[in-house]
Amino acid sequence: MSSAKTGGSKRREPGCVRCQQRHVRCDRQRPTCSTCRRTRCPAPCDYRPHPRPLRFRPSRYSSVTTTDPHQHDDDHHHHPHVPSSNLSRHGSAPITPLTLSVDRGEERRSTSRHGSPPASAPPIGGAKSIPRARDEGRLPWMVETSPRPNHPDGTPAGSQWLSTPTDPDQGEESYCSPSALIVHIPRPPHSPPRPSLLTDERDCQVFAYYLDAVARWMDIGSPKRYFQSYVPSLAFTNPLVLDACMSCASHIMYRMGFIGKDAEEDYSGRVLSSLIPLLSSDDATSQNEGLLATTVILRMAEQFSDMRADYQRHLTGAASLFMDGTDWSAVEVNLATTCFWTSMRETLRIWFLREQTTDFDVGHLSLSNDDMSAPMASEEAWTNRMTYLLARVCKVCWDQDREIDLNEVAHLKNLIHAWKSHLPASFRPWCFVDRTDDHPFPIIRCLSSWHVVAWQFYYTANVMLAVYFAEEQPRTLSNMRDQMESKILSPIRCLCGLCMSSTDNIGNNLNGSHLMAWCGKLLSGKSEQSCLLHFLAEFGQVTR
Repeated sequence: MSSAKTGGSKRREPGCVRCQQRHVRCDRQRPTCSTCRRTRCPAPCDYRPHPRPLRFRPSRYSSVTTTDPHQHDDDHHHHPHVPSSNLSRHGSAPITPLTLSVDRGEERRSTSRHGSPPASAPPIGGAKSIPRARDEGRLPWMVETSPRPNHPDGTPAGSQWLSTPTDPDQGEESYCSPSALIVHIPRPPHSPPRPSLLTDERDCQVFAYYLDAVARWMDIGSPKRYFQSYVPSLAFTNPLVLDACMSCASHIMYRMGFIGKDAEEDYSGRVLSSLIPLLSSDDATSQNEGLLATTVILRMAEQFSDMRADYQRHLTGAASLFMDGTDWSAVEVNLATTCFWTSMRETLRIWFLREQTTDFDVGHLSLSNDDMSAPMASEEAWTNRMTYLLARVCKVCWDQDREIDLNEVAHLKNLIHAWKSHLPASFRPWCFVDRTDDHPFPIIRCLSSWHVVAWQFYYTANVMLAVYFAEEQPRTLSNMRDQMESKILSPIRCLCGLCMSSTDNIGNNLNGSHLMAWCGKLLSGKSEQSCLLHFLAEFGQVTR
């Protein structure tokens, strides 16, 4: 934005509305500035000239609003000062002293602190009520349902103007921009409410794909199956979660050739227009379960991108939410905790693909002193424990910024051994067939997907510790051969056999393919290498 002096007083020339909302500099090149042209989804600029900015005192607030006094007290308690360019605490349109936005369907696109919108938020509407990619240049609450003619000063027709009182402290009149003085006129009374169901055929197909495929792939670690049961229900009370489900499903459907690129970009634009304002608000915390679910769902879609195109934006965003000092429990069962351990598995995938760790730290968790012999309330807790142990093993092996502590390595080996010895009987495989005569890898079947995840991490952790921290033994050829066979090759064969036997759920192999690829580099037999490469190539074709 540019600055100019007029009549001896400073005046800030406003940029286009899109740049103001994104908090970036606007060069005011009409009809479309270069900042908007360079965005992913270009949109025409919307300029609203106004002569002087508003200066107001907080004491004026109650005199110009007509909200319920109890609601006002609650909002004032949570928001002693909220800039007009930011979202309110509960995801509504920006709160300004002289603005009332009435009956805006897209105002509550962001989530509340506990993952659901306020009680007054309208239910989700059909596809036509959700902003399309063509509206991405404007934030959700700025999308008009029908074009309105403008007055000569740029104010939409049908708007009211309120007089601003004089500030006695300044001794001059206070001014407000036209956009802040607008009181939006409600829609006609006969306008039907937004239905709590999808009415667009394409939206229904995309959401059905999330329910039938994506949610099942993500629920491999939890018997509660939050992504199949709870998240779909949450999506119809939390628009951000719905947009995340649609964006993730559409991206995978595009990769598999089910829908076109335009549709995939449309759904991506929807969720970004809802997510970006929320991330700059006070609701961007680990207490917002709707936001946590959104980040891990969007990261699921990122995993289907090519390695060179995977910028890990949602993975980084998830880490910033989860690494706020919260002591995430392996025992507690709720959506937020499930999202944390899902994000941990998504993080492990990147660690193995790049053989290096990130800033996602688990050292502050109280699990570091966990007693593995203590009984667990759920099977999910045992899977989460093994996930945590593998993360610690990766930190010990790949973190270049820490010194190697052999005592910690020995402690990790003991914890992993204790984990296996205290497992519930239900974790034991119900099928183990050694096929050494005609196949290099055994058939290993487990009862549930979270059992498969736990054993995948167990075998991998043992291989890593054996490779990086071999036990001290007399260096004889026989000892080296036995060490290689029992500590490295045998666990790798079990890992590969387990993954190849668990093809009924793509999620299990999404969780295990990078583990097999890393451990498979240690295989020396040609039949083993050929079989593993063939399986990974076929799996890559399935997941694109």
